[in-house]
Amino acid sequence: MASSGTRRAATEPGSYRLDVAVADMYADLRVTPLLRRLPAHTRGLLSTVAGSISVVDPEQRSYAKIAETGVRSQLGRSFPLDEGATGRALSLGRPVVIARPGAAWRGRRQGNDTGR
Repeated sequence: MASSGTRRAATEPGSYRLDVAVADMYADLRVTPLLRRLPAHTRGLLSTVAGSISVVDPEQRSYAKIAETGVRSQLGRSFPLDEGATGRALSLGRPVVIARPGAAWRGRRQGNDTGR
């Protein structure tokens, strides 16, 4: 369950407070709760609608979604390194901004997608 600081950071644009986020992150340092809260605080800091954390397995050439918030994106599943927004971010070596979050972006880069 998210703390009140996490909910405020994720739902009220402009009200994000870093001190509240830091206190919330340190409140419970177990890995699973920490990974659940981290994307919500990142959303608050960056004023985004969604966020996720993936773990890369270079030997299998894949990544697994281990935490997310804002948009459901097949949490727990593994994908090839060249697939989806996470694959795009890995290939570019930087974060990817999806200009139209409501638009489905599946598979490899297509058409006029800038991958910004």
